[in-house]
Amino acid sequence: MKIVCHRGFNHLAPENTLAAATLCFERGYDFVELDLQTTSDGRLVNFHDAALNRTTNGGGKLTETSWADLSRLDAGSWFDPRYADQRVPLFSDMLALARDMGGGLYAELKAVEPAAMLAEVRAAGMMARCFFGSEIPAYMREVRALAPEAVLMARRRDFQTFDETVRDASSQIVEFDQTVDDLSEVALCREAGVEAMIYDRTHERAEMERLFDLGPDIVNVDRPDIAAEVRDARR
Repeated sequence: MKIVCHRGFNHLAPENTLAAATLCFERGYDFVELDLQTTSDGRLVNFHDAALNRTTNGGGKLTETSWADLSRLDAGSWFDPRYADQRVPLFSDMLALARDMGGGLYAELKAVEPAAMLAEVRAAGMMARCFFGSEIPAYMREVRALAPEAVLMARRRDFQTFDETVRDASSQIVEFDQTVDDLSEVALCREAGVEAMIYDRTHERAEMERLFDLGPDIVNVDRPDIAAEVRDARR
């Protein structure tokens, strides 16, 4: 079972920073999930919210901010003063970190041109170690058209039926959110020849045990340490 670290190891370091990603790769977890957006001058960065104020000392919208201005913001002190040196990472920095540390990335497209994203992935030689998803299904259809070899994830909640979820962009992974989706459909993934990923932000071992009982291929979690303990205890 593969473990995805939601926004990096965000329990121990500020989310969507190089520090949070480094902790995941140092511990041997499989993937770091990141959120892709585009600055006002076209740079691809790892940042979740539309607004800057929750996780930086800046304000306004990320997509209306230049990279020069964004790169000066403190993206770590809100979490802990010892992370005051953390900045909003470029996508290229995340790709280089994953490549150099032997890890993978799950890139969620929020506000990005798929062609620009794919160009950076290919330039880094990381296509085989990334997979891609979005709450905007049209993005995934465009990625599929531009990169037939890409591994795509579809969110079950975005489609009426399971078959449509898989078929829309020929996705190889289906994500289930236990708060909104019917987890009995996890079993359908094996019949369809796709992987099942469960997204859950639990910090409770008992809840993690329950999710693992469903037999997912991948878990996307805030506590990869607990997920790894549960996984390894079952081997």
